[in-house]
Amino acid sequence: MARPREGSVKWNEKRKAWIARLDWQSDDGKKHCRKRQVESKTAGNILVKKWLRDLEEQGAAYLEAEKITFKELARSTRR
Repeated sequence: MARPREGSVKWNEKRKAWIARLDWQSDDGKKHCRKRQVESKTAGNILVKKWLRDLEEQGAAYLEAEKITFKELARSTRR
């Protein structure tokens, strides 16, 4: 049984900033990680909850779609 998805918000001493992080495992077993710098711990918790909601409602492909480049998008829509 897979571990439940939980995000975290931690202070990065080197960058002097809060970092929101979410780790998950896709259906094919591949591990994924998403990190963003946020203004505060509260903002980070809100962002992590949004990511979890998006992951549950729309799946991992939705979160990975933000990383797609224009070149990849053009290639996928080409007929």
